[in-house]
Amino acid sequence: MPAWSVYVYIVLGITSALFLLDPAVAVLERVLALAILAVLAIAFWWTWIRQLVWSASTRSRGVYVVLLLVSFALLVPVSPVFGILQFSLFPQIFFALSARRAIVASLSIGLILAVDTVLEAGGNVQRVLPEIVLEVASVVALTMISAWIGAIIEQSSERQSLLQQLDATRAELATAEREAGTLEERARLSREIHDTLAQGFASVVTHLEAADALLDGDPPRARGHLRAAEEVARASLDEARGLVWTLRPPTLANGGLTSALERAAAAAAAGDGPAVEVTVSGRPRALHPDVEVTILRAAQEALANVLRHARARRTTMTLTYFDDEVSLDVIDDGRGFDPGAIGAPGPSGGHGLRGMRERAEQLGGRLEIESAAGEGTAIALALPAPPPALALPAQAADGAAIPAGASR
Repeated sequence: MPAWSVYVYIVLGITSALFLLDPAVAVLERVLALAILAVLAIAFWWTWIRQLVWSASTRSRGVYVVLLLVSFALLVPVSPVFGILQFSLFPQIFFALSARRAIVASLSIGLILAVDTVLEAGGNVQRVLPEIVLEVASVVALTMISAWIGAIIEQSSERQSLLQQLDATRAELATAEREAGTLEERARLSREIHDTLAQGFASVVTHLEAADALLDGDPPRARGHLRAAEEVARASLDEARGLVWTLRPPTLANGGLTSALERAAAAAAAGDGPAVEVTVSGRPRALHPDVEVTILRAAQEALANVLRHARARRTTMTLTYFDDEVSLDVIDDGRGFDPGAIGAPGPSGGHGLRGMRERAEQLGGRLEIESAAGEGTAIALALPAPPPALALPAQAADGAAIPAGASR
């Protein structure tokens, strides 16, 4: 815009200087012409530099173009020097109007020049016909060039507008992704807290209630529940610290997945808990941390449900490594439940099981639950786990049964 403004004012300045150097012009005509030039300079400043007309309606732009044409028609009869102004009029016309209207307005400049030429010749068209043809040809050529330049500028403006829209869309998408990431992180933290602290507190409460009931009649068993509650509380504290640090359970960082499952089984079997047997099948290998965390959380949730609801006497937990998948099966002989009630609203409506399923689906896996009243419960978790280039040494013999709390 600054370069274009300088160009227009240079054209106005050169035209004004050449006009002032013409001694044949009368004083009144000189004053009138300079006044019109001043109006054009002010109108250009008002229109282009302050951008007031371009932000207005199409009608306002048309009024501005009419002002240009009327001024040109008044100036050309005063002196032929003012023909130079057409080099600044064509671009302004094509910037202000649509292509069709701009072409009509540009041809009007040729008509103004032709009429002025005929008037100077006293109406003898034959004598000035070659000059008229030359003027009309030059106007047509300038019109075509201006239309081409205007089309390029319009395409550039549209491209710039599209780029701005694209940037705005990218910004909106980035905001949406951040919001989605925040919501997903909140959901993940909700599941982590439920699978760690909430389960630990529930287990501590269960053991304390059992200890309170046995405190008078069977102090040794009550002390066993108190020790179990203390162990669970310490383990929950470790889990909380691990959650704050990296959200990776310290039980996984300290001994691997198999050891973490063993410790979870031992904690569940403490006190009056059911016997829990852990079995590892296939060749243990390194898994993605998210896969290991999901398996451990699923095992903890399943065992917590066994302790709180199942009233089971025996539970088996089987971790199986396949070629491209790893599965965890937790089966108890408890009283069972209706899997269709998992989606019931409220704090006790199966939030843990829903969280297990969400975890599995996020990793491209699946969670299946089979249960019925009086027939126990079977929970099967399967996650994709492609083998790495180098598998870890086997941590357990294939199919070896590991009693809860046993040392490996």
